[in-house]
Amino acid sequence: MQQAAIPEEIAAAIQTWAANADERRFTDGPTLADLGGTTTVAESSAAIAASPWFLYLIDAAGKAGDPSDSTAGDDLQRIDTAIADGFKTHERPTSYASAVGRLLHYPRLAKRLDRRLERALFARAEDAFAPAAPARAVAIGASALEALVHLITTRVYKQHRLLTFFGDLLETIDTAPGEFKRRLPRLVGILHEHFAENDLITLLQQLARDPAADHDAGFELALADLRLTLDAEDFPTVFDGLTRARRGFAALTTAQEQRHDAEAYAAAIDAIVAFNRGDVAPVQEASTRLGQAVSQHAAWLAGCYSPPWMTNRREEEHAWQRLSVFLAAAAEPLSDDAWYRVDEAIGALLDAYRASRTFPRRFGGDDISSAGVEELIAPVIEATFADNARNLSLLDRALAEDPRFRQDAVARQLSEAVHAAVATAHGPPTGAPRGDVLGKDLRRVPAILRHFRADHALALLDRLSPELVQELENKLYDAKIARAETGNPKVEALLDGLERHLATSPDWSLAGGPFMVLVRQTVRFLMRCYNITARTGGARTAYLHVAATGDIPKECALQSDYLDWLKDDAFYNAIRAEVHDIAGGRADVVVELPGMSFYVECKREETNASRDGLHRYAGQARAYSVTNVAFGILLVLDLTKHRTGVPDLFSSVWLESVQVNAEETPRQIVVVRVPGNRPDPSATRTPARISDAAGVPQ
Repeated sequence: MQQAAIPEEIAAAIQTWAANADERRFTDGPTLADLGGTTTVAESSAAIAASPWFLYLIDAAGKAGDPSDSTAGDDLQRIDTAIADGFKTHERPTSYASAVGRLLHYPRLAKRLDRRLERALFARAEDAFAPAAPARAVAIGASALEALVHLITTRVYKQHRLLTFFGDLLETIDTAPGEFKRRLPRLVGILHEHFAENDLITLLQQLARDPAADHDAGFELALADLRLTLDAEDFPTVFDGLTRARRGFAALTTAQEQRHDAEAYAAAIDAIVAFNRGDVAPVQEASTRLGQAVSQHAAWLAGCYSPPWMTNRREEEHAWQRLSVFLAAAAEPLSDDAWYRVDEAIGALLDAYRASRTFPRRFGGDDISSAGVEELIAPVIEATFADNARNLSLLDRALAEDPRFRQDAVARQLSEAVHAAVATAHGPPTGAPRGDVLGKDLRRVPAILRHFRADHALALLDRLSPELVQELENKLYDAKIARAETGNPKVEALLDGLERHLATSPDWSLAGGPFMVLVRQTVRFLMRCYNITARTGGARTAYLHVAATGDIPKECALQSDYLDWLKDDAFYNAIRAEVHDIAGGRADVVVELPGMSFYVECKREETNASRDGLHRYAGQARAYSVTNVAFGILLVLDLTKHRTGVPDLFSSVWLESVQVNAEETPRQIVVVRVPGNRPDPSATRTPARISDAAGVPQ
C-alpha cells in the first residue's frame, strides 16, 4: 500500500480524543464522530488504513455498523473498502496485529466486509508459509490466520477453505518458516475443538516432531486426546483415554518449565481418577494443585493481550477447576462410614454429581455435556447410596423433608438412579395432576419450547400445574441465559480483570479458586438480571422492573432470587441465609465450604448508586469477614431513576479494597450493582451527548 500522509485534521482529532477519553472510552476506541465525522474519515480512510492508526479506523467503522446508526451509506462503503484493502496490503506487523484484535470485536463489520476481507486474510496467510518469506510477512500472515480461525469458529465465515488450507500444509510444513510453525499449533488445536478433522491431528503430529513447535503441538495433541476421551460412553475407553492424555501432559511438564496449563489439566485428570478410586487425600491434593496451576497460569499471562479466540480455553480451565472443587468437598463423605452433618454430606455429593452430569465441553460451536466425566464420577456417587441402606434412607428423608433437596431435579435424578439399581421391579410412574397450562398459550413458555418440540411441550404442560409450569420455564430460561454468557469475550475479560486483582491478596492461595467460582456465578446472575423480561421472569424477578403500583422492592427480593440462582448451580448445599452471630451481626448470604466461608451482603439503594455512593456499604461487607478469608461480595439493588437506561453490565461490577488499619489484610469486596427499577427499552429516553470525558472512580 502506498502510504499517504494522514491529514492534519484527522491527526488532531485522534489526539484530542485520546487526551480526553477516560479508560473505558479509550479501550472501546473512537467513533466516526470522534475522528471528525463520516465524510472526513471516508476521504482519509486509505491513509489511515496504511498507518499505525489502522485499528482506530476499524473501531469507528465497527461502531458505525450498528443497525440504529444513520451513517451515510456511500461514505461507509468507502471506509469498508479501505479496511479490506488495509488487511490485504498493510505493512506494519504490530499495527496489523492490533487491527486484527479490534476486528474480532466487531463480527457485524466482518460480515459486512464479507469475501473481500476473507480473501485478503487468506492471501496474507498464504504468503506467511512460503519457505523464503521475510519475518514481516510471517508475522502479518500469522495474525491473519488467527483472525480466520476466530471468524470461522464463531460461524462468521464457513470452515471449508480454512480446513483445505491446513490440509495443504501437510505437504509443505517442513519447509515453512520457524516463526510460522511456532504460532501454528494453538490455531490448529482451536480449530480441532470445533471441527474434528483427521488432517488437523496429522498436522499436529508433524509439528510435534519440529523443535520450533514441539511443546505447543504436544499440548494440543494431549487436549485432543482428552476431548475424544470425554466423548466416550463406556468406562474402559474413558479410563484408557484419560491415562493416555495424562501421559501427554506429564511429558510436557517434564520437558518444559512453567507449563501451568499442562499442570492444570494433569491435576484435573488426577482428581477424577482418584475420586473414581475413592482416594480422599489424592483428590484433595489434586484439587489444590489444579487451583494453584490455574492461578499461576493467570498470573503468568497477566498484563498480556489475550485474543478472543482463546476465550473458550479459559472457560474450559475454569470448568475443570470448578469440578475439582466439588470433587474435593465430596471425597470425604464418600469415604465416611457415618455422616455427622448429613445435609453437608449429601450436599457435597450432590454438587459433584451435578457437576459431572453438566460438565460443559464446546464442540462445533455448541455447549454439550461430557459423557466421559459422568461415566467416571456419577457411578461412584450412586454407589455410595446404593451400597449403604442408611445413606439411602438419609437421601430419601432429605428429599421428603428438606426443601433445599426436595425441589432439586438433579437430587431426584440421583435418587431415581440409586433406587433403579437396588429395586427388583418398578411400577409405572404416578401421573401428575392436570393443569390449565397457562391457558394453553405456548408463547408464554418460550424456553420450554426451545427444549421440547411443540407437541411434546403441550403434552408435558398439560400434566403440570400452572405453578410448576412457571417454575420450569424460569429454570430453563435461567439456564439459557447462563449458556448465552459463555463465550462472551467482554464478560471473560471482566472476570479475568477481577481475578488478576484478587490474585494479589495474601489469601488468594487459600481461597482464590472457590471464590472465583462464586464470582463467576454472581456475574452470570447479573447478566440474567439484565436480560430477563418482566413477562418471562414473573413474580420472581418483579423487583427488577418499574412497579405499576409504585411499591418499592425490598432487598429481600434480591436476596431470595440470588439464593435461588446459586441453589440451581454451583453452591447449592453450601448456602445459608440470614446467619446470626457472624462478626456480631447477621449475614445475608453465607457460602460455607470446608475450612472457609464467603459472605454476600445484599442492599438496596434509592438515591445514589454510583461507585462513590455505594462505597459506604463496603465496610459492612468487610466486617463479616474478620474471622475468615479476605474476600466478600456486596450485591446492591439499584432503585434510582433510570429514564435514560440503566448502566451497562461492565460498569456495574468492580472491586473495593477495604482495610481498617495497616496491620490487617485488606478485604477484597466484589461490588455488583443489580439494575432495578428498570424501564422497558421502549420507554427509555436517549441520553444527552457526552462532550467531556467523565472520570470513573475506581
